Amino acid sequence: MRIRPILLLLAAASAPAAAQQPARAVRRTIPITRAFEAGLASGARDSLGTPGPRYWQLRTDYVIDARLDVTTGLVTGRETIAIDNPSDSTLGIVYLRLLQNLFAPNVERAESE
Repeated sequence: MRIRPILLLLAAASAPAAAQQPARAVRRTIPITRAFEAGLASGARDSLGTPGPRYWQLRTDYVIDARLDVTTGLVTGRETIAIDNPSDSTLGIVYLRLLQNLFAPNVERAESE
């Protein structure tokens, strides 16, 4: 059984150069997504993916003033949110998520029934 592979290798190595297959072409470009192409076209990203001259990012500042009434367990408060939108498009919708101790280990809804 060991003789056959050795014979095949010798036969392939001794074949004339014209009969050998040409080297396979290697793709030199990296495929990019349409979103990345759009970022390049708009100037928001450069070819390396770093922020370009037209890159922008929302900035959000907030102040929360909350109080807990220990006797009733009622939480009252007020929150002020300031959003800085440096883009040239308007911000149509703002979503606000209120997750009360969602991942705390002692939350009742986290207990199995």
